[in-house]
Amino acid sequence: MTLGGDRGSLRLAQAAAAATGLAAIGLLPVIEGGMWAVPVATAVLVVFGVGVGLRALRTPTWAVVLAQLIGLLLVVGALVAGDQARLGFLPSRSWLTALAEAYQLGVETVATYQAPVPLDDGVLMLLAGGVGLVAVAVDVLAVSARMVPLAGVPLAVLHAVAMATTPGGPTVWAFVAVAAGYLILLAVDGRERSRRWGRPLGSPATSVAAGGLMATRLAPIGTPLAIGAVVLAVAGAGLLPQGGLTLLAGAGGSSGSGGQTIRTDNPIVDLRRDLVQPEDVDVIQFTTTASNPEYLRLLTLDVYDGTVWRTSDRPVPEDNRISGGLPNPPGLGPDISRSEEQYTVQITESLESQWLPLPYPASDITTADGDWRYHADTMDVVATDRDTRGLRYDVTSVVVEPTVEQLSGPPAVPARQLDVLDLPDDLPPLVRDLAREVTAESADNYERAADLQRWFRDDGGFVYDLSVDPGNGSDDLVAFLEERRGYCEQFAASMAIMARTLGIPARVAVGYLRGQEEQPGFWVVRAQDAHAWPELFFEGVGWVRFEPTPGSRTGAAPGYTTGQPATTEVPESLQSPLESQTGDDETDRAGLLDATIEQGGAAGSQPSRWPLVGAIGALVMLALTPLLVGVVVRRRRWAAVGSDSRRAAEAAWADVSDAALEVGLTANPQDTVRTTAAALVSAADLPVDARRSLSSVARATERARFAAAPPAVDDLRDDAEQVRRALVRTAPSRVRWQAVVWPAPARRLVARLLRR
Repeated sequence: MTLGGDRGSLRLAQAAAAATGLAAIGLLPVIEGGMWAVPVATAVLVVFGVGVGLRALRTPTWAVVLAQLIGLLLVVGALVAGDQARLGFLPSRSWLTALAEAYQLGVETVATYQAPVPLDDGVLMLLAGGVGLVAVAVDVLAVSARMVPLAGVPLAVLHAVAMATTPGGPTVWAFVAVAAGYLILLAVDGRERSRRWGRPLGSPATSVAAGGLMATRLAPIGTPLAIGAVVLAVAGAGLLPQGGLTLLAGAGGSSGSGGQTIRTDNPIVDLRRDLVQPEDVDVIQFTTTASNPEYLRLLTLDVYDGTVWRTSDRPVPEDNRISGGLPNPPGLGPDISRSEEQYTVQITESLESQWLPLPYPASDITTADGDWRYHADTMDVVATDRDTRGLRYDVTSVVVEPTVEQLSGPPAVPARQLDVLDLPDDLPPLVRDLAREVTAESADNYERAADLQRWFRDDGGFVYDLSVDPGNGSDDLVAFLEERRGYCEQFAASMAIMARTLGIPARVAVGYLRGQEEQPGFWVVRAQDAHAWPELFFEGVGWVRFEPTPGSRTGAAPGYTTGQPATTEVPESLQSPLESQTGDDETDRAGLLDATIEQGGAAGSQPSRWPLVGAIGALVMLALTPLLVGVVVRRRRWAAVGSDSRRAAEAAWADVSDAALEVGLTANPQDTVRTTAAALVSAADLPVDARRSLSSVARATERARFAAAPPAVDDLRDDAEQVRRALVRTAPSRVRWQAVVWPAPARRLVARLLRR
């Protein structure tokens, strides 16, 4: 008797390579064009080729993995830095530098563009390297460790990454491809093992009890079981309800209506991506009574940790549902002049957010869709059960009109606003020094804020420049203040930080500019209108928007920040001709919005994200299928015993035979039951109790086959179970896992299906 399991299988390696390649199909919608497919396939083939060659030489597994990683690195280097390598692939100092630069380029490209991402050397490096690493993991699990069911884990990870970044959500064919690859891998493994096993332990009679008969019964349902799991994921998952509790949804992609989807993980980090994306899609359309509409704010970031602006903890209890109206804005006193404007807003399918775009402050929101709640301190509105895609709602906006005198009140900071003065201890001294220098002539907080705004917009020599790398860390902050080039992220973040150094509560708001007035009273906001601005707190007035970003981007600053009347001046670069339309009452505006929607301005259906969950769930189901088959076969085996003692003996011997196969032990099919049992004891080094149990099962099996009187059946099932556990415990750890997830009944079933 020998311990089974070879050091590699050409067929299994080929199946593993095919499964990895099929899983990578899901990346096709994520990257522009298909020119990356051949280089990525080359990386996968090199990984598996190195593995096959070295295992044929009986190289240790750790050395095989190391060689595969080195081979993958050389392939990636040849793809993106071949001109810097010796002979096109051998490393050099400049080669390593070129690789580092390509990696940085890839990270920046992925962060900048939404799917489909343009293919450059950096993206190619990430693709080839990432898929290559998955290939290494699949090869180690499937071929080296022979833990083929677990090889589905890296395949599922690759599929999940591809699907999470696929425009419009998961595709049917991507899931079918990865599922087919995994099934092929299982099937080839089963066939390879069946060729080495030969017949099960024992005589032909045992063969029936050990699973031949049961495999015959299960064979007709094996293929439908696998196909059914795939069909369930593809067809059934799409019927599951829409859900999600994420703060803001994931990376950008195409909407279900064929356009691009603007989605945000960290709004301040992802801002530049929306500003530079090649397709400036419509995200919001609205009609309003306001001649000078407010910015549409998604949310505010009120914590600066020295690296990034982020949100504080935001409790939104059930009592804060918008159906009950919104409270008075924090800090707004009764003597401040105010008026109201009406907005009717339609979100297109291209904007997916858990936060509602609103003019600040709003007093009333009417929508029939979703559980929307407000955060009392910021007035941000968030949903617990849906996102904004296709949403339509009416908003009553409060237009606050403070005077300079009201803004110039005493600089007292209420206790509830002390948190929005926090700054990191290691804030660069340059920031405080510049803030004091710019506001040296200011008499109060309002003048200090106005001076900061004027310095950023006019006096400081700042230039609006989208080529600047994103970031709010200390180095980024110093670079912006010294080089004086950046976009709204840097302008807003820097003014808010400098205001805090002067004792003025400040935070950063993220949302959209008012967009373009396409027709009188009808405005269209596009992806490249994404914007960030600072909000500063003044007791008695509340939170007030300032605009440090240059007018070439934003137009005129708010009138109350300059002492001048507010205007609707729009930068020339953002202007679009108005189409003539008669009438400006509310009915005409609503009709205009409806007409635009009917013409395709906003879609109504929402693509579900649940197919991704279903796809991953189906992969898990497929991975668990062999285990379930083993459980079903064993239960049916003992259920068929009844009071027949002969059947009980054969069932017990079948359990022992299965356990031997699962831990890689094979026997000469011509051996008797007694000889096979003795060989098992010798090969597995069983403990005394397990030996006694094995002896009992063997004697009962011999009597069942050859004696006139039926054998005693007391405790035979327990004896067989004790032997099985002992065999598993004495096996190496990788074999123990294999015995659990890839039981003998499932192996026989796969082998039988392959022979049909």
